[in-house]
Amino acid sequence: MFDPLTQIVSLLQPGAWYSKLVEGTGAWRVQRSEAGRPFYCVILAGECRLQVGGHEPITLASGDFILIPSVFDFALSSMEPMPSERDVSLPIEIGPGLV
Repeated sequence: MFDPLTQIVSLLQPGAWYSKLVEGTGAWRVQRSEAGRPFYCVILAGECRLQVGGHEPITLASGDFILIPSVFDFALSSMEPMPSERDVSLPIEIGPGLV
């Protein structure tokens, strides 16, 4: 028997043009605009919020996997809100592939 998720992922043929491990603490928010590229991530520990386009944010928790076949803009944020919705955290590379 075939796993439907495995079949979908193999049909999409996503390729990671880069990958990194991201850690966050306190209030943070990162926002990216993509040119219709696939986005996927696994939450290894803790919780965060994901907002894609104009949709309502969803909460992601440890063990969750998200795959968006073609994303144009999204934001990830801490559960603790930033002082202003317009505030965005600047990622800092603290080691090779660790942001």
